[in-house]
Amino acid sequence: MNRKDTTVARDTGPRRDDGSFIGSFAKSFARTDEMREIVRAAIPEVLGVWAGKSRIKKAIAGLVGRALAKGFVPRDGVAGSPVIETCGDPEFVRQASAQMPGIINAVIAGLGAFTREISAMPPEERRFYLKSIIDDTDLGGVGEIITNLARSANQRNNEPGFIVEALRPKVRSLLSEVDFGEIKEAVDASAEFIPALAGMINEEMWQYPAKMVCLLSLLPALVNIAVRSVVKTVGPINEMPPDLLSDVILSLVRDVDGKSIGSLVNQVSEIVRKIHTGSALIGDRGGHAVPAAVSSLAAETLKEVDVLLLLKSQGMLRELRDLLRISVIEVLEGDPAIAADFFQSHFRSLASWVRAWSRKADTFERIFSDEDVAREFARGMSELDPQVMATALSGICNLFNQVRRLSPGTIRNFLSQFFSALDEQVVGGTARWLVDDIVQSMKPMAQEIMPPVISGIAELIAPDGVMSDEMRDACGKLKNAFSRMEGTE
Repeated sequence: MNRKDTTVARDTGPRRDDGSFIGSFAKSFARTDEMREIVRAAIPEVLGVWAGKSRIKKAIAGLVGRALAKGFVPRDGVAGSPVIETCGDPEFVRQASAQMPGIINAVIAGLGAFTREISAMPPEERRFYLKSIIDDTDLGGVGEIITNLARSANQRNNEPGFIVEALRPKVRSLLSEVDFGEIKEAVDASAEFIPALAGMINEEMWQYPAKMVCLLSLLPALVNIAVRSVVKTVGPINEMPPDLLSDVILSLVRDVDGKSIGSLVNQVSEIVRKIHTGSALIGDRGGHAVPAAVSSLAAETLKEVDVLLLLKSQGMLRELRDLLRISVIEVLEGDPAIAADFFQSHFRSLASWVRAWSRKADTFERIFSDEDVAREFARGMSELDPQVMATALSGICNLFNQVRRLSPGTIRNFLSQFFSALDEQVVGGTARWLVDDIVQSMKPMAQEIMPPVISGIAELIAPDGVMSDEMRDACGKLKNAFSRMEGTE
């Protein structure tokens, strides 16, 4: 009874018999054509080692080797079991799964020992063997495979949908087997696991600060590698003649599909329009849902933001920007030619801005009639909310009023320091020639400009002929000033 129970347990339980696995492994792979080729190549070497220098053993080894080699020749018409079929055999998988950790560990240990010995070699010897490994690795075969695949695709130019239709059942099969709900649940479940894993790794890494510092020190090296790689890439381009380089760039620009770009813009614009419309439809009390969601997100984010730290970081960024400007100025001081070009760049930017607005005005004048201009201007002005603008200006003025009331000397001291720091002779000279130039330039049109300006000032001083006491007092002071000026003449 016990014997029977033991047999049943052995039949139903997982098999971990190493001998059975090794035997199955050897039996399975011995039937493959790949293993036959390996054995055929190994037999002479094994027998050669066995024979050594003995003539008799060498003769026996030759006879036995030829006989064994014939037995491992792939048989015509009888295909050996492919390795992939052997690995996919259910019984082999069951037996191999129990041994797979040991196999993987053996491979890792072997690679570790191999790389350890490589690293322990003298530099010259290490370079030699690494070079031999690289030289003997058939990357050219990989290139040939890529080329052949590309050639096969090129031969289907007359059938542009061939690859697409050939891949369709594969894609359909892939999508039918993928449970995106499970993927979403896995991603949601990892929302806590992945950050915790990252935290654990960082905690363990910081147990070795020197290693962490070495890891962080890789960042400048990576930046240097990227920059130098870009330099190596751009350098040969700059060696091209200007006409050839321009022709290449223009050909690339011509190959860009402008219609597709326009279609993309239309699709994105339509998405934005639908989001705006849908936001209004699903919003509460006639409001938009998207601004409410963004506002909620911003409020939740700001609750966690250290505002003081954020402001300090912004201050540091401003300091870095100022230091960068100082560095640029120092470079300009050392090279007058660059300084002159930098000086002119401001005028070129202004000229470009003026030309852009000139083109806009010319375009509007050509495509719009007077009625169209009036209508479009009215529509544009209707987009501006004068009440909001007035409220904003009133709020700003109220802030200044509060500052003036609670701290009267703040703004006054600032203005006093500002004007006292000005060179009155320099500023006065600028004001004199600037006003004179403006007056001389405006003289031809003064008769058209000044009457409405003066009339407007008079209307503002006494609207509808009514003048307030404060305005009357101000006009009296102005009149007394003119009277004193006449008295001094």
